[in-house]
Amino acid sequence: DDRFFKMHAVLRCLSGGPVYVSDPPCEIQRDVLKWLCCDNGTVLYCRETSLPIARCLLEDPLSPDASPLALFNTNGNEKTPTNGVFG
Repeated sequence: DDRFFKMHAVLRCLSGGPVYVSDPPCEIQRDVLKWLCCDNGTVLYCRETSLPIARCLLEDPLSPDASPLALFNTNGNEKTPTNGVFG
């Protein structure tokens, strides 16, 4: 579903799992792929499993009063903090 392709791309990048493209070559969303890469073409990826930040641990994300889901991970060999907020 094209409505969620940006969110899925960012979640895959933050997840610590593989980042892959399954679209046919003529339908690849190049603007989304640019979000996941540096200017030199290296891919930004997280080596660990992403974790919710403390404020989200005991909250039901499906509750109408829920705060946005916030995830934490580290990026590549540099261990640069990487966060994602989804709401």
